[in-house]
Amino acid sequence: MAQQFTPSMTTATVRNEVPTGVQDFVNCTFILANVPTAGSVDLTINGINVSPTTDFTVSGKTITVVEAPHPNDVINADYNF
Repeated sequence: MAQQFTPSMTTATVRNEVPTGVQDFVNCTFILANVPTAGSVDLTINGINVSPTTDFTVSGKTITVVEAPHPNDVINADYNF
C-alpha cells in the first residue's frame, strides 16, 4: 500500500510509511521522512502493532526498535507531524 499524506490546518498525518533502514537481523535503527509529533507514532511489524517504549522509541526522525527485524518483515509507521 502506498504512503498516504493527509494535511490539516495544524498538523499533517502520514499513513503506511515504510521507514528507511537495513533489515538484516542486526540493524535496529530506522528513519522517518518527517519528525513526528511526540507520542503520535503507531508502528506495525508484519501488521502487528508494537508498543512505544516497550518495543520501540522515537527520537527526532529516528525509530529504534528493541528487536532487529528480519529481512522480509514489513514495517509501517503512521504518525502526525
